[in-house]
Amino acid sequence: MIKLYALVIVASLALAGCTAQTEQPANDKVSGGNNNQPQAETVSMPNLVNVTENEATTWLRSNSYKFNVSSNYGFNPKLSLCIGGKGLVIGQSPQSGTQVTNNFGTSVRLEVDCEWR
Repeated sequence: MIKLYALVIVASLALAGCTAQTEQPANDKVSGGNNNQPQAETVSMPNLVNVTENEATTWLRSNSYKFNVSSNYGFNPKLSLCIGGKGLVIGQSPQSGTQVTNNFGTSVRLEVDCEWR
């Protein structure tokens, strides 16, 4: 009796123009995620050395870089320079010219000179 019901359902679907597709088309990607999301682009890390911390971070944002930027101020920072973003960038990681992914998951570390002299 169950086989008869299954046959009736399949026949009904065929008459209605419905077909069951059992194979994935060769050109479709199957990865379990949303394939319509844009892929993050790879960019060359710009040189941020010899500008102020504020200039470096402003330049990155205004040029559509999406990095997660953090700064290291050394051992004895002069707070007026650090808080105002006026300390000079003396090093960076990753280095200038390195290929990196342009997204918020990419960490950029600035070494900022704002110590007492």
